[in-house]
Amino acid sequence: MLWSRRLKHRAFGRGMAAAVATATVAVTAAASVIAAAPAVQAAQARSNVNQWRLDHVWTRTQGQFYAVASSGPKDAWAVGITGPAANPTGTLAAHWNGRSWRTVSIPGSKGLIFDQVAESSAKNVWVIGESTKPNVNSTAFIYNGRRWHTNALPIGPVLQLLVLGPSDVWIANDNYCSSYSCTENIYHWNGTSWQSRPLTTYLYALAGTSDSNLWAVGLTGAGSGYLTAYRWSGSQWVARSIPQVQGAVFLGASASRSQVWISSDTTNLERTYVLRQNPRSWTKLTAPESVPAFAAPVADGHGGVWLGSEAHWTGRKWLAEWLPSTFTESWTGVNAAFVKVPGTADSYWSLGYTQASSRAATRPAVAVFGPIP
Repeated sequence: MLWSRRLKHRAFGRGMAAAVATATVAVTAAASVIAAAPAVQAAQARSNVNQWRLDHVWTRTQGQFYAVASSGPKDAWAVGITGPAANPTGTLAAHWNGRSWRTVSIPGSKGLIFDQVAESSAKNVWVIGESTKPNVNSTAFIYNGRRWHTNALPIGPVLQLLVLGPSDVWIANDNYCSSYSCTENIYHWNGTSWQSRPLTTYLYALAGTSDSNLWAVGLTGAGSGYLTAYRWSGSQWVARSIPQVQGAVFLGASASRSQVWISSDTTNLERTYVLRQNPRSWTKLTAPESVPAFAAPVADGHGGVWLGSEAHWTGRKWLAEWLPSTFTESWTGVNAAFVKVPGTADSYWSLGYTQASSRAATRPAVAVFGPIP
């Protein structure tokens, strides 16, 4: 099927032994034991916050989540499928309201699958519905905070989705490559119609915070080549010079108002590099083999970056943050179902599934890192 070549999954979970501190304390009165217990429990709770843990599992549903988006502590959306990955039976959507995750039914999505979601606010949420049949354009389901409506997209399947505002949405799909170059179909929604903004590159990511800070990054060839970066001028794509990675296999990009992050693996999968642009220059970081750095970058807001949910550059050192051993994070292409919650210091969602054994049904699941938003 058309969608099956796009959906890839990597089990990032690892067995993790919990570190337990033990101490022997001489206690002379039962009252002192009772008084100490809440303090011990509070200390354990604080230590558990800074690690991945399961937050919610849909134990009665077979399926998995593919993507997640969040606009703040009281708003997050997760989308995916019901049924087995090889033969989905329907769409799956859930919403975090600041207290709990609730399954949401999106009207008109029968016969489709959900594999992307993005939002600029809680009143501008875009979910991409893909057909399981070939040569069928995608449909966007848009939530305005009260109700859903649809937008017929000019392409399908959608491989890139960037939502900057109700009248500022960018999408892209398959690359068309000759022996000389690749051309990407990029479209911009201006609130009224879709406008074509093609680009000669093998696109891997659209990233930005506004049309004045919008980047398209990729490779000169299909699957390998030189790294390319373009910035939108308001009317056209303008090439920008960036450091090169020998044998690059591009992974992804993200942008904030002050920084741009680009991650690139190598063809032998032995090294992952991160390019960071400050206002004046680019710097290159190398992820060590001890951390599973294999996904698009997600800035941590403190000068550091995550490359997927298990590899974190703090700005000073690399940390491996293992997911629960029973949890598998989903990813479509290179975009992991992983997001930092805006408006929080260090809270993150990871979406995917749990599975009791290789033959057991997958159960949609959510993991959280840091304080629950």
